[in-house]
Amino acid sequence: GWDDYTDDSGRTVYLNGQYEIQINKAEWLYWTNPDKYFGDVIIEVWFEVNVSAVEGDIGILCRYHDPDNFVALEITEDGYANIWKYLDGEYMEIAEWRYIAIDPIVGRNKLTASCIEDQYNLYYNDELVISGQDDSFRNGDVGLIAGTWEAIGLSVLFDDFKVTAP
Repeated sequence: GWDDYTDDSGRTVYLNGQYEIQINKAEWLYWTNPDKYFGDVIIEVWFEVNVSAVEGDIGILCRYHDPDNFVALEITEDGYANIWKYLDGEYMEIAEWRYIAIDPIVGRNKLTASCIEDQYNLYYNDELVISGQDDSFRNGDVGLIAGTWEAIGLSVLFDDFKVTAP
């Protein structure tokens, strides 16, 4: 159910049994959804940075309605975490960027997001790294997101995506 999409800015594609989000443009986000509908969820995915952008974003989406209305829970390659939303196309932080004191991301790692009632939690390798509350959305699709800041060339491989009820 995941998209295979390619343009000059990057691609989303299955690659050797994993799902890749690749970004070839600075200050760019790519996300994808499997077109499912959920209420409260716990989302788990394993990921590996295939090509580093040094400070690239890697994350999970929940409560996705359309490109202008969803929640994103992210970490960066250089050790920050954030929870934000698009609400009617406007970017708003649910939890401000926070330094989470992790080593630069290498190897295979796990992200887990819980989106339960108005509470959002993001775990990196089973350690809670950021939390926030927001009551804008109660349901929606789930998904994956990756992004770049000033550097280009980010490639993230995702695997073993799992969605469960709390």
